[in-house]
Amino acid sequence: MPEDEQDIFALRSSDEINKYLDRPKANTLDDARNFITKIINGIAKNESIFWVVTPKDRSKFLGSICLWKISREEAKAKLKTIEAELSPRNLKSVKLLEKNNFTLAAINPENPDSVVYSLKKSP
Repeated sequence: MPEDEQDIFALRSSDEINKYLDRPKANTLDDARNFITKIINGIAKNESIFWVVTPKDRSKFLGSICLWKISREEAKAKLKTIEAELSPRNLKSVKLLEKNNFTLAAINPENPDSVVYSLKKSP
């Protein structure tokens, strides 16, 4: 797990990445460890799912995807929509979502730097 700490710390402490996110910046390895613990606990409680993004041919850490706010009451319902909230300035993420058939679903009127893309299940 020490290599995970380094990768998570690099991701969560990056000014370039954090300019697109509304979250506290990691300042120490303890911040990275606390985040890892939070993710592990969320997975154990079936409240979140976490993936690491890597190139196809290597195990180099590039980023992460997390589904969270999973409700136990809704757990038996069929998944109809996946939503991604992001900054529209994050053009690489916007292009990745659009490449995977996500469409712009909403713009936050109170925060124009927050948009929601959605992927809806085909009928």
